[in-house]
Amino acid sequence: RYNLLGSTVDDAIGEAFDKVATLLGLPYPGGPYLENLGSQGDPYKYSFRAGQVKANPLAFSFSGLKTNILYTTRGQDASKGTPCDLEEQQKRDIAASFQRAAFSDVVNKTLLALDKESYHGVILGGGVCANKTLQKMFAEAIPHMPIYWPPAKLSGDNAAMIAGLAYHQYQQEQVDSLELAVQPKIPSYFC
Repeated sequence: RYNLLGSTVDDAIGEAFDKVATLLGLPYPGGPYLENLGSQGDPYKYSFRAGQVKANPLAFSFSGLKTNILYTTRGQDASKGTPCDLEEQQKRDIAASFQRAAFSDVVNKTLLALDKESYHGVILGGGVCANKTLQKMFAEAIPHMPIYWPPAKLSGDNAAMIAGLAYHQYQQEQVDSLELAVQPKIPSYFC
């Protein structure tokens, strides 16, 4: 049984990683490349921050952070087509600072949720969970509580999660999988 405490109001964190990687000239999917580049950078060089959602302090917003990266890499009057003319060390520092900002938001909101209720552990899922920086930040922030990570082979793609949800929906409704309605945003009753 799950209760939805917060969700994203714009971009998912993985989507933000892919878009920031593109801004830095990295291949798709951007997460692993951004992690590698950021491991050689200064995470405090740039003071990026994720957005805050006034209506729900546990909700996520990464579009402003992404825009801040765009302006940092291309200038204030930039668009997606403006070329990126940065030195490699600047790119490393931007990647590291972006990761710190995005992951600090995830960790801090998890801590806020843990303060509200008596939970016995934290379970994470999704492609970004394969990131070692995120894993380290969680281990440092919550050393007293079990943290459950998916195996790395299940963190690179959402296909396994989508298939898992389809299986449970099939079990519940006994509907042929080819007749299931496509739902790009899963309703909260599944969460």
